[in-house]
Parts: sequence; C-alpha cells; structure tokens
Amino acid sequence: MKIYKPFIDYLERSEKARNEEDLFGIFLETALQHGFDLVSFSLLTDHKDLQLKANIGVFNNFPPEWVRYYSRNKLDEIDPIISYAMHKAGTFAWKEVADTFLLSTKQKKFLKMVASAGIYNGIFTPLRGPNNQIAGVALATSRKAPVPRVSEDLITAYCTQLYTAYKRFHQSRSVHIDAIFLTTKEREILTLASRGKTDPEIGEILNISKHTVNTHLRNIFKKLETNNRVHAVSKALLIGLIRP
Repeated sequence: MKIYKPFIDYLERSEKARNEEDLFGIFLETALQHGFDLVSFSLLTDHKDLQLKANIGVFNNFPPEWVRYYSRNKLDEIDPIISYAMHKAGTFAWKEVADTFLLSTKQKKFLKMVASAGIYNGIFTPLRGPNNQIAGVALATSRKAPVPRVSEDLITAYCTQLYTAYKRFHQSRSVHIDAIFLTTKEREILTLASRGKTDPEIGEILNISKHTVNTHLRNIFKKLETNNRVHAVSKALLIGLIRP
C-alpha cells in the first residue's frame, strides 16, 4: 500500500504533539476523516516499562453514560472485544467477534448494550509492545449509517503511531532508536516500498530477485519489531531511517 500524504501529515503532527491531550485530538481529527467519530485508546495490560497500570479508556470520547456504566459494573471483565483482541493480530470489526467467538450469555448481552448505548460500526486494533504488553484502539460511530471502506493496514498504521507517540510521553525513545540499524540495501528497499512499489518492481529497480526483496523485508520487520510493510514504513519515517 502506498504511503500517502495525509498519513505523512498525521505522522508529523502526532510527532510534534505537546501532550497526551493534543495527541488524542490529532488522532480524533484523523479518525473523523475516515468516518469514525468515537475513539477509545486503552492499555489492556500493565506496561511496566512505562510504570503504567492497565487502563480501559485512557483516551476516549464514547458516550459518558456508557463509560460510567462500563466502569461501575466492571464490564471489562466480560467484554468479548477485549478477550478477542488478546488473541487476535490486526484490526478487526466488532461483528467478527459475534460471528467467530463462542460468547457467553453475558457477552451476548454486552454487545446488545453497546448498540443500545448508541455505538455502531465498531472496529478494534490490538497493539503489542515488548514483554507481552498489549494496548488497543477502538473506533466507532454515533450513527448507524455505514462508514466508507478504509484499508485495515492503514487503520493499523494510524493506531500504531498513536501508541508509539503516547509512549513517548512516558519513556525516552533514544535508546531504542539508536539501536536500530538498516543496511543501505534495506533503506533502499524500504524507501521504494513507501512509494507503493511491489516486491517484483523493487527487484527490477535494484536488479535483485523478488525473493531477495522479500528476505530483506523480513529482516527489516525483525529489526523494527513490525509485522507488515505499512507499519515498518511508518516507523522508519517517524524515526528518520528513511525519507518520504
């Protein structure tokens, strides 16, 4: 997927966020551009490296009555979306949970209550950090009308950057960033990938096979602790390993 200008703009703005509130505002503006007006960012597990406890709704603008009800009744203990996210990789629609997860009676009731609270078209992006730490971003709408289709990879990239920028306010990035080294060839390949080039196209440009390109990409993913090219490109752009 080609990394396009709105995403680059989002990266630059989120990197310059002055505080967590500013960061959340930038992310909400971005979510609105894709039709989602409700956002909730959560730490699903303790983040010991940040000295932060698990916290559902660190940032959120979900209906206040629902947020209070959720917290008061400790619904995180039965929330099937959270349970599913703990074992799922990549962005998923909430309806996928009902279709593929064996739900208890309480969990089925929970999903009905979400809709009754005026929360629709929900999707969730699990975010994994070191030491099995997990965070997540929920996006939804306050209207039943379906939202325009958007790439799951792009949503994942937006949410990953939110998580990365959020952690910046609690932990220095210098040690981790200084430890990352890409070879000249890896930088060339990742730069071409950021421009939307496929493996065969990159191979033709660099006069190497597409299999060699794929091998280099797997090495890049490992070094950057990512699992797809969108995440790898966004992270490399953020920390200055490549240029747009």
